[in-house]
Amino acid sequence: MTERLDFWESWNPPEWLQPLWRRYQPDEWRRMFRYTAGSAICFVVSELTFVVLFAPHILGAKSSSVVASVAGIIPGYWLNRTWTWGRRHRSDFWREVVPYWVTAVLSAAFAALAIGAVNAATMNDNRAVRTVLNAATYMAVYGLVFVGKYLLFDRVLFPGRREPQQVAVSVAPESEITNRIRRRQPSLNAAGRTSWSTGSRMRAADLSRSSSACEHIARGCTSE
Repeated sequence: MTERLDFWESWNPPEWLQPLWRRYQPDEWRRMFRYTAGSAICFVVSELTFVVLFAPHILGAKSSSVVASVAGIIPGYWLNRTWTWGRRHRSDFWREVVPYWVTAVLSAAFAALAIGAVNAATMNDNRAVRTVLNAATYMAVYGLVFVGKYLLFDRVLFPGRREPQQVAVSVAPESEITNRIRRRQPSLNAAGRTSWSTGSRMRAADLSRSSSACEHIARGCTSE
């Protein structure tokens, strides 16, 4: 049965996109796409939470920002871990959970400080204008940490199995190997004939010496 290829393994991009496409493996493109889609989902959840809390005066700017960040953090961990990086086993508390939440809390604090500064600078404007400006600030902060969080997740929290680099091995064609053997064959035959002729001469000399000794002994016996 032929293995079915997904979009990332079968898609042939246009020529102007080929250099960028070849820089990464299909698995890496798949992870980046899923991370982007998951981040977009979490961002929508956080942004709606901020607007719902800040616009009707339920919470202040910083408090709304913190609650909005937490609202996006909770589904974000599951989406990133299981969907983007394909982890199904039990979470490692110190290697995965703690670093993820530390990163999330730092990002939430950064967003709260930025929104607090923008809100203070626009205090004289009406609530609707401040809501739009604060929401835009939250989106800007989210975009700033987007790439950094991906690198952290991919390299530290959920490191995937990297494909080993293939080492090119040069193998001579069969015809070339055959020609090399044929070129070496005459020299091997010549060496064999040389060793055979040398051994024959040595054996002939031994036989000659043995015959001479026998003749000498026979003469001695005859003279007696």
